[in-house]
Amino acid sequence: MAARAIGAALATYLVTTTLVVTAGLLTGSWRSALPWALIVALVVVSVLPFRTAGRAVVATVIVLAVSVPVARFAFGYVTGRESGVDRLAGAWSGSAGALTLTVDRVEVTAHFTRVDMTARNTGGDVLRLPVYANCRLIAGRSERAADTLASRWPAEVPPGGAVSGVLVFRTPLPGGVATATVSFATVLGSPAITGPVAVREFPLRPA
Repeated sequence: MAARAIGAALATYLVTTTLVVTAGLLTGSWRSALPWALIVALVVVSVLPFRTAGRAVVATVIVLAVSVPVARFAFGYVTGRESGVDRLAGAWSGSAGALTLTVDRVEVTAHFTRVDMTARNTGGDVLRLPVYANCRLIAGRSERAADTLASRWPAEVPPGGAVSGVLVFRTPLPGGVATATVSFATVLGSPAITGPVAVREFPLRPA
């Protein structure tokens, strides 16, 4: 009986954790899965051979108390959506042809560096700034590539328009770094832009 209870509790833990992470990836918020996690926990616990309703309630609370924090951490680690400290000392821009990039925020978390950026296109062509193998963050002597899956960056910058997004780099900036550079090696869509575009040496506050 004890082995059955332990097995069911472990199964509930794995199901609720997976459910919270998956729902978070689909909706952008791990909290959206909490009602479903509660239902799963109640269903599984209800089939266990508890002698009293009180024990069943206690088991449900324990399972959720363990599963939800772990799932929340896993969601943040997989998606890069962790809370951190904004280290940007002031908005900073860089241009190439009709394209201007502006760094709006540099959030440093426990595991990531999240760069909020705006791209403005004053030309007549649709511009594309791929993230994969194209976007890098340079700080001090270190250089890191943007995470394609965790970043939320628009596919296109329309003519005469502006878009905003978040570039996620899977290491936090060192505390002693005073400036950093974000660059895209290639800009697609306009023959007038033949080289990289970058926001260079934007200032950072001390950690």
